[in-house]
Amino acid sequence: MLLHTYLEGLEHAASDIALHVIATGVASADEVHDFRVALRRSRALAGGFKRLFPRRTLAHSRSFLRASALAACRLRDLDVLLQRLDDYNSLAVLDASELAVLRASLTAQRGEQLDVFKACLRSPAFAADMKIWRRLLTTADTVPRQERNSDLADMTRRRSCKLARRLLRALRAMTPASGPQQLHALRIAGKKFRYTVEFRQLLEESVDLGAIIGSVRKLQDLAGVCQDLHVHMGLLAPPPDRGENTSGIPLAAARDRLAAAVARCLMVSRADLFAYRHEFLAKKNRQDFLAPLCRR
Repeated sequence: MLLHTYLEGLEHAASDIALHVIATGVASADEVHDFRVALRRSRALAGGFKRLFPRRTLAHSRSFLRASALAACRLRDLDVLLQRLDDYNSLAVLDASELAVLRASLTAQRGEQLDVFKACLRSPAFAADMKIWRRLLTTADTVPRQERNSDLADMTRRRSCKLARRLLRALRAMTPASGPQQLHALRIAGKKFRYTVEFRQLLEESVDLGAIIGSVRKLQDLAGVCQDLHVHMGLLAPPPDRGENTSGIPLAAARDRLAAAVARCLMVSRADLFAYRHEFLAKKNRQDFLAPLCRR
């Protein structure tokens, strides 16, 4: 069954990265990103197609891999902040010494979070979760009737229609006053929808869903930038266990100035998101969005 093959590829990707991190003690930004994506896709598809699996194998599906996913998420947030530090500083104008000290402080935070991530990967809980994942793969092939891709394609079609409507509801619920939690909910709705539609495209090659996937990816990207900016403002708050001065440089003041620059970026990014939201929810675009998904 294609779902089994797809989930198996994701399991291998996550497992290989975990083994490499455990063996070397190092996790690059790309590895952390790929690990998170493998986990997200697997959890979304296993949960979305739970009818294909015996109930007993899904007993822990809601908490399955959650701890390692959360540790990877926090590590990824720091990676993205470090990657964007120079861009943010183009608005904050920290001098070279301030920027160097701030970068060193954030790198130290990343090192601490990497230790947390490695501890998760070495834990008995992660080993147990990987066993559950492999059991899902084993039992996916034991369900009669649902093994045929035609049945799976029908399920995927119905689920993509359901998730499309859920995404539209999340978009309509967004207002200029919406906070980080609603942004996060919008991103989750977009990701679940996109992962399902990308999988559907593998099953139905004759149906071109590329434009729909592209439009939702753009929406996710815009919402993702806004959410990242919210997270980065929090990460720039001075850690409680560190002093405000390092080598005579007022680190807390540098963090505050950079956080103010991030806040200005957030205002611009939210305007971009709401402009695209308006375009996405326009009547013609909404009909164009739903029609190819729900057509048999």
